[in-house]
Amino acid sequence: MFRTKKIPPPEPANTGTEQLRRLLISHNRRRAMQVIAADINDTAAEKAGRELARSIASNMAGPDASPDVVTSLAKSTFASLSLPNVKVISDTTLQSFADGGDLALEGKKRLTAYLCGDHKTFDAERDAIVLANVKEPPTYTHPPRWVNPNQEIARAQAELRRVMQQARENA
Repeated sequence: MFRTKKIPPPEPANTGTEQLRRLLISHNRRRAMQVIAADINDTAAEKAGRELARSIASNMAGPDASPDVVTSLAKSTFASLSLPNVKVISDTTLQSFADGGDLALEGKKRLTAYLCGDHKTFDAERDAIVLANVKEPPTYTHPPRWVNPNQEIARAQAELRRVMQQARENA
């Protein structure tokens, strides 16, 4: 009688695509793929409508108009526009992706924004979900040491620092 050792299935790679797939599957437990696809498409349509309204408002206001005027015109224009019919992703595409298929880059970006919020995006080069619009933190430089404007006190403090440094070196 031979016993074979069961080998567990390989762990999926911890790439951004796999993370996105796991998020979609967990989200699918609460909502149907059709609803998720409709939400993504509605969000894309609203964004396209806002961009169209802003473009129309900027053309109406002219090049010398203040940003406040353009924003006000864009809001009133957006209210009167019918949302464009934008189809970014279908429920069958989402289901295929959840089952292990691939998804276009635009679809991954839209799905990341839907599942993680607009503060994250999908980076195709690194195949990772990253923070959106994050700039490198500025490097900090220490300001120069404060010097007392009274020359006598400044000399006394400098002498004190020199003596203390000398005592640390001798200890």
